[in-house]
Amino acid sequence: MHKKPGYILFLLFSILSVCMVLMTLFFARSSTYQQLMFLLQRQNTTTQLAVHAQSLGQSLLYIENNVAKNANTSAKTDAPKAQQEKKDYDKKLLEKIFPFLYNNKNYVLKKEIEGIDALIDFYLCCENGKLNINSLYDFKDQKFIKEGQPGDRKKFCQWLFEQISKITKKQSLFDSFEKHIKTRTHDFNDVTELLHIKEFSEVFAKNVFYSTDTTDTSKIFLTDLFTVTTNQESINPWFFSASWLNILNIKRQTLSEDNQKKLIESYKKETNWDKDWDNTFSNLYQKEYKNLPQEIKSMLTTECEANIFSLLLNATIGETTSRIFTILKKRTISNTATFDIVKIYQI
Repeated sequence: MHKKPGYILFLLFSILSVCMVLMTLFFARSSTYQQLMFLLQRQNTTTQLAVHAQSLGQSLLYIENNVAKNANTSAKTDAPKAQQEKKDYDKKLLEKIFPFLYNNKNYVLKKEIEGIDALIDFYLCCENGKLNINSLYDFKDQKFIKEGQPGDRKKFCQWLFEQISKITKKQSLFDSFEKHIKTRTHDFNDVTELLHIKEFSEVFAKNVFYSTDTTDTSKIFLTDLFTVTTNQESINPWFFSASWLNILNIKRQTLSEDNQKKLIESYKKETNWDKDWDNTFSNLYQKEYKNLPQEIKSMLTTECEANIFSLLLNATIGETTSRIFTILKKRTISNTATFDIVKIYQI
């Protein structure tokens, strides 16, 4: 047998090299797995925080029992008194939420107090200040509501989509919208169904939900323009959404405490905007009624009510952020008015 000096040493180093490669792969995968699990756990914690933070919106909308009770009890007894109590309730609610409405607010959580270092910011909006997409077309009779009459919804749609076209610098969505609704036999169940229309998707795919991070105040957002949760066929100008203000070229002003009180005191359950607009909104919108587009005037509700709200929530832990969009609807039970969560979107 011939001797081969160094053969055992070569074999040993070869085996060690293979082992080193295997160990490196193992540690690399373990490290990646640990990082992934940490991120997934952080994302889950952030999402849970955002979901539970919805109670912030519900607490903002909660009114003391005696106010809600009076409004509900009077409705079963004396009609004039019921109107007054209902007005008092709406005023109380407006007074409470006005500082938060359409303003980005945040809460900083500290580990020493709440048990976690996190940031929660929310944006409260009223769905009554948006357009119910189902109020435009009669799917049973297959025609636009009030077509050929005062308040013609077809003419309104043509005007609306022309305004959207000017802002987005895209072609008008009216033709594609009309073509789509003529193929439908039932109401929209969700605003995001509009994204099934190719042209709508091209315009709103990246602007479905309102963003508090945008620096472009002229942007419009799909769910900030339209809703399906209200029962009204008109828009409550007290609660115009940011996108509707852009459509109407109106800028909501920041009011002093005195002007804010005057505004809330001017609240009426039933309103004639021909007479009341300028006195009510002269400070808030700084736009006279005569300067409003004629098309929007027929869409303004004369019976003001705020019973459905939406809440955009961002929860941030470290560099991880979870966003949810929630619809809150008023419900009166046992003489207490509460706002229940009826729909949640995870963005």
